[in-house]
Amino acid sequence: MKIDPERSITITLPFGMIEQLKRAKPILSMFRDEGDVRGVIEIIDAIYAGAIEYVHEEEGEIKDFLDGEDDRECFDLEDEDEPGKTKH
Repeated sequence: MKIDPERSITITLPFGMIEQLKRAKPILSMFRDEGDVRGVIEIIDAIYAGAIEYVHEEEGEIKDFLDGEDDRECFDLEDEDEPGKTKH
């Protein structure tokens, strides 16, 4: 099966595995003159940056939810007697 190399995919990894990749960069850097190694280092940097961004966004959303003044908006509960009317 041929897969487009430019196709975006989503992979779920434990953050600890991403940290292990980041810790391996100094070892890989000893061989950075090799084109393939430079490519792997770029991939590691991209994965790490994406993971950090995702964690910050997720934490921000959770914080925003917990700090919210009116949590009722998140649930949008409707009054059972009157459709379209929100319960408060």
